[in-house]
Amino acid sequence: MKTSNKTITRFNMDFQEIKSLTMKDSNKSRSEHENNNSLRGFGDDKNDGHIGQSIYADCSYIYSLYNIKFKQKGLLKNYVAIFDYNGNYIRTLNLPSNTNNFELEELYYYNGTFYVAGTYEKNSITKFSIFKLNIKNTNKFDISYLDLTSDHNSYQTVTTGDENHTTRLLNINSSSDAKRTLIGYKAYRDYNNTWLVTVNEESIWLSSKEINQAKKEGKQVKYKLYKPTGSVYHTVKGGNSVLMIAQWK
Repeated sequence: MKTSNKTITRFNMDFQEIKSLTMKDSNKSRSEHENNNSLRGFGDDKNDGHIGQSIYADCSYIYSLYNIKFKQKGLLKNYVAIFDYNGNYIRTLNLPSNTNNFELEELYYYNGTFYVAGTYEKNSITKFSIFKLNIKNTNKFDISYLDLTSDHNSYQTVTTGDENHTTRLLNINSSSDAKRTLIGYKAYRDYNNTWLVTVNEESIWLSSKEINQAKKEGKQVKYKLYKPTGSVYHTVKGGNSVLMIAQWK
């Protein structure tokens, strides 16, 4: 949830706060006022108005949709600022000109594709549109490594290919806590909400609902672990991301 012009807060299913993250804008050419409003909810009568809209997140990045009203040009343009889960600014997407003068308000991701929706500012009564966005490089996918005991996420970009072009996984076993050892990673695909499991010792990607159903049927279901010293190639489709959740002994 976006809780201010620069902070995003995570909640559990009971809406109890877990963590608040401040987004950091690394563009030093911006004014201090703009840096304190990294989610782009700023503007005044003297300058072009920035309108902060919705946010969306996949396993690797947080996406902040916003509009800018250019007063001299009489034009409204749309942008998406991208941040990682450490709050670091990654880059800004300038949305195509066919979205100009639409006040895009919603950003959504479904089955590997991003969509934005909004009204045409000059005639919002009669014109509402949904646009399909190609945000990611379809020849690559992103891996986010999550250690639930740490405040830091690690990242890795993998070029898709065949089995002869694998990429070594990151080994994040660098904790100062010598009592624990990284035994592997659970894997989660965000584009179809599935987990890597074994069902009666056969590897398969299943949703949480499908996992529960298999257990009810008396099947032996275990989360499969990627070894820290292993590699990856066909974990996800290009243009998507996967979450690796560290499991410790």
